[in-house]
Amino acid sequence: MGFAVTSYSDEAVGILSARIISLDQTLNFPANVTQLQVDEDRYGMFKDPVTKVDANILSKFVDPINEAKQNVVNKGTIDNFWKNYEVYGSESSAITQLDDIYGDFVDNNGLYSDREANPVLSFTGSSIGLVVHPPAASFSAGVAVSDAAGGSGKLLLDFNPVAGLSTVCIIEDITGSFSSGVGNTLFFGTPGVAYTYNDGISFIGSGEIHEDVDVMHIHPNLEPPDPGTDDVFGNSSNVILTSSNKGIGFANTFFPNGLNTSLTAPTPNLNSFVECTPAPPFIGKVFTFSTTSSPGDSVIVSIGNSQKYIENLRVGILANVKDVGVGSFNQASVEIKKQKKSHAINTWSGKRMRVVAGEDKAGFQAAIDILTDPSYQE
Repeated sequence: MGFAVTSYSDEAVGILSARIISLDQTLNFPANVTQLQVDEDRYGMFKDPVTKVDANILSKFVDPINEAKQNVVNKGTIDNFWKNYEVYGSESSAITQLDDIYGDFVDNNGLYSDREANPVLSFTGSSIGLVVHPPAASFSAGVAVSDAAGGSGKLLLDFNPVAGLSTVCIIEDITGSFSSGVGNTLFFGTPGVAYTYNDGISFIGSGEIHEDVDVMHIHPNLEPPDPGTDDVFGNSSNVILTSSNKGIGFANTFFPNGLNTSLTAPTPNLNSFVECTPAPPFIGKVFTFSTTSSPGDSVIVSIGNSQKYIENLRVGILANVKDVGVGSFNQASVEIKKQKKSHAINTWSGKRMRVVAGEDKAGFQAAIDILTDPSYQE
């Protein structure tokens, strides 16, 4: 036969007092036998190994990839272009050369996140009577450039033509198309200083190289658990895995060149980066160059070696079925963090319930104080 207290001599005060006693028993229960302690222990059981997995993602894959990318940026400079000067008759030819050197961005060995065919405006030196072409001038890199045909952009480098000597200037961030010929005046700056015409246009290719990143989703109210909030998933965001946040978060995903991909859209688009904090860091800009003569022939070999090294780290070595690149460690992190997440949620729930119980206890006691106040009886 069961027994239960169904009434109290002091009515509401008795019920509230009993509830406080019950809450005290819960709050004072030995920690080593509570479900909260079990979940905290199991959270740590998964967090410790996944912290090591995340550390290996960085040290074995992401960091070496980005170090190799920095080496490529150091090789493919604008100075290297001048030392191995080569220009192309069309934008498509310039982009083809860019891909031949640095890989197409959609391929496993592609290195850039955005690209451009940069107009190279030519000025052939001449002096006929009092007419000198081009005239002397001095314009700084970054100044706006436009022409009568509707092309616009900005100077990639300083442009300091010497009167009567042949020279070129290179434009970046292009909108529209530049044209050449007498009467097609150039304008430098805003609103624009009128300058002489260019008598020829060719192109080079350039690419912007950003870091490869491993991105995860974090819930700052969950890890570490914030029992003071009832919104466990509030302020969630995507962040880049770094040495300072190993082991936390969920759903690690690797993004070559920082470009966004998904299961439904696995092919990236130029300049379309994964949404994360911070944005995928910019490493530097690279340029096309002649690869058929010295020193360009040795530079292309060095860049090619870096490409192959990066490709192996991204997708593994085909000859070794066990080597699948960063994906092997990344998937391990994903799976372990799935297990960690349930215990993280339970840990937060247990800590949150203690806060709620404490608030309920304080509320019950406040009600008892009112109910037992003699003035309440009047």
